[in-house]
Amino acid sequence: GKLCYVHYSATMTRHPMTGDVEIFISESEANKEKVEAALIEKILARRFDMISYIVNGNYGVIIGDSKFIEHGNIFPETRQGIYNDYLKNKIIPILSGDDETKKHFAESLDLKNIAEKIRVKEPHTVNITCEIDGEIFYKRFDFYLVDRQAEFFILLNSDNTKIQRKQIEQNNNLREALTEARQANNAKNAFLSRMSHEIRTPMNAIIGLNNIALHEKNISDSMKKYLEKIGASAKYLLSLINDILDMTRLEGGRMVLKNEEFSFETFIKQIKTVVKNECQKRDLNFQLTLGGKIGDYYIGDDTKLQQILMNILTNAIKFTDDGGKISLDIQCVAQYNGQSTFIFTIKDTGIGMEKSYLPNIFEPFSQEDATTTSSYGGSGLGLAITKNLVELMNGTIQVDSEKNIGTEFKITLPLKDSEQTVTKNFDLNPKNFSVLIIDDDRVDGNHAKAVLESGGISADVCTSGIEAIAMIKLRREKLEEYNLILIDWRMPDKNGVEVTREIRKIIGDEPTVMILTAYDWFGIEEEARAAGVDSFMEKPLSVSNVLYEFQQSLRRKSLHKNPETISLEGRRILVVEDMAVNAEIMLMLLQMQGMKSEHAENGKIAVDMFNEKPAGYYDAILMDIRMPVMDGLKATSTIRNLNHPDAKKIPIIAMTANAFEEDVQRSLQAGMNAHLAKPVEPELLYK
Repeated sequence: GKLCYVHYSATMTRHPMTGDVEIFISESEANKEKVEAALIEKILARRFDMISYIVNGNYGVIIGDSKFIEHGNIFPETRQGIYNDYLKNKIIPILSGDDETKKHFAESLDLKNIAEKIRVKEPHTVNITCEIDGEIFYKRFDFYLVDRQAEFFILLNSDNTKIQRKQIEQNNNLREALTEARQANNAKNAFLSRMSHEIRTPMNAIIGLNNIALHEKNISDSMKKYLEKIGASAKYLLSLINDILDMTRLEGGRMVLKNEEFSFETFIKQIKTVVKNECQKRDLNFQLTLGGKIGDYYIGDDTKLQQILMNILTNAIKFTDDGGKISLDIQCVAQYNGQSTFIFTIKDTGIGMEKSYLPNIFEPFSQEDATTTSSYGGSGLGLAITKNLVELMNGTIQVDSEKNIGTEFKITLPLKDSEQTVTKNFDLNPKNFSVLIIDDDRVDGNHAKAVLESGGISADVCTSGIEAIAMIKLRREKLEEYNLILIDWRMPDKNGVEVTREIRKIIGDEPTVMILTAYDWFGIEEEARAAGVDSFMEKPLSVSNVLYEFQQSLRRKSLHKNPETISLEGRRILVVEDMAVNAEIMLMLLQMQGMKSEHAENGKIAVDMFNEKPAGYYDAILMDIRMPVMDGLKATSTIRNLNHPDAKKIPIIAMTANAFEEDVQRSLQAGMNAHLAKPVEPELLYK
């Protein structure tokens, strides 16, 4: 009493003895098969314009109907035929782009190329752009392999026009927004730069005169209190101006560089912590190595440098499959004239890129594949920003990649040496090392020993704190003490911190003690430092990391605690300032420290005064930037190019209301040695 689908089969055969024809009939319910077939056809027909097979160069359409394709129809004329004829008659004539682009599309759809590409990755996807009835359409071909020997493929053809048009529209909107933002930023920055200068100029007079008044003799206590309140209020007002300007700059997104001293060790730890945590979430192996004579401190913009490295490292994490490897190698390759050159190399084992795409990788909104955004996310601006930052820091960036193998970025950047790195030179010849490894796991200990000995470093191994103390005492009696002790943190009898405490009681502070651990050490760092631990190292060891950490430990122990005091008494300073009141204040501030000073009203007069005087006459030049006749930048550049014994070496200090970071950079590029922003702090001026 129910309607249902059935499968009916009739098989005819001749009886071997009688010769009669006999028919065997069978019926079975086919509702499930009917539903499955209808479901597959309807779902696939909605998702794909055409599903077909290709065998030995011949195609056959399985699902699809040209009458359901309203726009951009590339359906074949017949449901069966020769694949190359389909390309020649239906696809190639409508391809969009120049001749080179059309040739590339045609080659990508050739069966020989498909057979090669599909060996590497399945499915093999080809995206083409075509023009049909005056409209641009975006088509996608996905090829799946069924049988290589029979040259049997499945072809899924779909239309991505809506997605691509929406993405193009979004990118165009982003470009327009970016252009408008840049124009607004340029206008706003010009306004802020001008206003900053105008506000800072009177503030310089207020703070300067107030400071001079405070140093007057015989002023009453009440007057001193009034002056102190005026000074405090003026500085507070200045801080408000700075905060407003800084916030506006941040909102504007203008890329500028600061020139400040920073701890290289802290900088590395910050990157390492962030990247390691991200890699752990994805089961990625992250390795950081250091090499060369790396100092404790450098002068530069560590925030922008961190942004450069993190942009690339984040991409490496994003485009590397779980279980892959990412490495950051930092090498100090050259040191000359107060600058160190670094090479930062970032490698990954990710999806990689085609060689043909690499020349375009740093272009804004550039992406190798239209599906990259939907698959991995991102705006396409990260690497463009990175390249601009690298070039702003006078560096270079190179990239090499291979599809499905991985990518390597190499960044070369200069950093200005800090005075805190000018310490004793250490001999880091591996032959001079004498290392003791303390690890309760004999396998880990022997592995560490093998790693160090591969780099020419002699090492002994013991498995407990008690054994280690006995070996240290014996070495001391022989006057052959260890200069580096590596201690595992987690051991059954006594942990690494406890062992360090006992070792310090025996041999004092001279040898370097490092804690080895496969865990995060932040929770014990304070206790470990107090016990005498110099630094921490992650397992597994590398020779370069051991050398670097040992060098850093020696540098920290030998930092000069009492730098030499320089007297300013009797020094002669040339003050270049067009505003009389500011010049008067500056001359008085210099006189308060026993310095002699001379005044030039503009850059041209300053150049003439300097050139007329003999070598050694002036000890330094304080140079305003904005002046009539000749500004400070031009005057500095002119002085540096004079044929005068002091032209190249006399210190020239910018003294200006131009306080933005790019103003500082322009001063340094013109040949100045330092940049003082108005209002000038007397103590900073003297320093």
